[in-house]
Amino acid sequence: MIDRLRPVFQTMPIVLVVAVLTLVGGWLGHVLGTQMRISSDREEMTGYAGQLLSHAVDIMNEATSAIDATNASPYPFCSHPEIELMRNVLFEARNLKDIGRVRDGHLVCSTILGIAADRLPMPAPQIVLFDGTLVYPDTPLAVSDSKATIIGREGTNVVIDPRAFDTLNHSPYHYAIFFGDVARNRFVRIFGDKDAAAPLSTAAETWRLAGGMLRRDSCDQASGLCVTVWAGLRDLDASSNGIVNAIMLLGAALGALVALIGIDFRRRDQSLMARLSRALAREEVMVLYQPVVNVADGRIVGAEALVRWQSNGDFVPPDIFTAIAEQKGMAGRITRYVLDHVIDEMGGTLRQHEDFRVNINIVASDLKDPKFFAALDEGLRHAGLKPYQIGIELTERSTADSSAAIEGIAELRSRGHVVYIDDFGTGYSSLSYLGELKVDVLKMDRAFTRTVGTDAVTVSIVPQIIDMAIKHHLAIVVEGIETEAQAAYFRNLPVHVMGQGWYYGKPVPAGTLKRLLERQDGIAAPGKGRGKSRPPLRRTGTG
Repeated sequence: MIDRLRPVFQTMPIVLVVAVLTLVGGWLGHVLGTQMRISSDREEMTGYAGQLLSHAVDIMNEATSAIDATNASPYPFCSHPEIELMRNVLFEARNLKDIGRVRDGHLVCSTILGIAADRLPMPAPQIVLFDGTLVYPDTPLAVSDSKATIIGREGTNVVIDPRAFDTLNHSPYHYAIFFGDVARNRFVRIFGDKDAAAPLSTAAETWRLAGGMLRRDSCDQASGLCVTVWAGLRDLDASSNGIVNAIMLLGAALGALVALIGIDFRRRDQSLMARLSRALAREEVMVLYQPVVNVADGRIVGAEALVRWQSNGDFVPPDIFTAIAEQKGMAGRITRYVLDHVIDEMGGTLRQHEDFRVNINIVASDLKDPKFFAALDEGLRHAGLKPYQIGIELTERSTADSSAAIEGIAELRSRGHVVYIDDFGTGYSSLSYLGELKVDVLKMDRAFTRTVGTDAVTVSIVPQIIDMAIKHHLAIVVEGIETEAQAAYFRNLPVHVMGQGWYYGKPVPAGTLKRLLERQDGIAAPGKGRGKSRPPLRRTGTG
């Protein structure tokens, strides 16, 4: 055994030298990098905290103004004129999602709920300020499963958008916003990390470096707001000088670094994104088409292109791989993949049916990607299609960066594309925000469709969404229609509505959709008219 280990013993000094140099270089690089990171990131962290505080002050001023305007209402409590007044106030707000009136500790009415059938009890506030302001952080909402911060005073409550700070997320920093009586050190967290510790001090600026974390607390007594920002030292970016010094000190560890890189590439090759990339290259990702119909007569007027992927025999939900693809910067490739397949598979059908439209889903990054717009132009030109025949769908989440969304949507519409806001209602978009986006079609989320025909409280939101679309002159598509009762409800509305769901048809391959259209064309034979009311072509159940 000793003889076998002799070569190892002979090489041990070299191994030890390499190990010592690696450890020393790593330690020196860590010390140097830490100091430089702390120095450079203090300035950036200060600027970031200032942005958060400024935005928080704007939100609280908006909430206070809405409360004052509602409390000054000249109309009877919770009357229809007063609810209309509250809706007008909400229309002007960017960061509020609902305004309600409270009496004897119960919610009586709100802009979304209307007049409640049963008075809904309010929980006890976590804090009451000297001026009577009530603060309810992380409070369950009456009209959804979501939670949000509620601010109230003198019989009026306002719901603050729980996503109000989403556009200010800045990795690797974490944050928390506190509100209350700063002078008396009484406040509660209203936004940010739920596990964040309260500010260590109510001073204008306090720094702390401990446990591998750099933390900054800052409080503004005038507004009653405190902002806490922190980050792990390992997550902070090193400056260029630190990188140079680290490379010099860690030169002896280059071999180990190459090995780690090789291991990293191997792991990446086995990752979900690597498998998805190969599937796209091999065209193993399927594009299916779900019919969109005129609910008045059940005629197919368009379709939505949807991606489906099976990896190693297992179905991967599109919400999972598209979300990861967006994080990894690969979403644009999926978008262009779908666009290419739509044009190849449905181009002939679209040329034959000029009033037919196929929609593709895009993400926020596509709106700023020149490759996406170039692919649109080239695809339409090559296939001889009109821009309005390729509809563009964006979710509410994709429009979080409002300036980029507004600019991108305007560009798409100027080119002749019809733009849809998808899954509408899940994010509680305000009326003013919807007006700024200037889309063409509102797609109501299936969560609200399910409440039709039930006693669920959220059913009252459906007329509100329909009314919202009418006020903004938007066409309406209702997602998730699965029963005759739901179809009948939307069929009997006094406005034109398009529908989509398993009641009319599941997502199908292009060939199946073409046969459905051929059958539909055959039913609408010459002399019998194409616009008469007919039953749906497909009723596939409620799966």
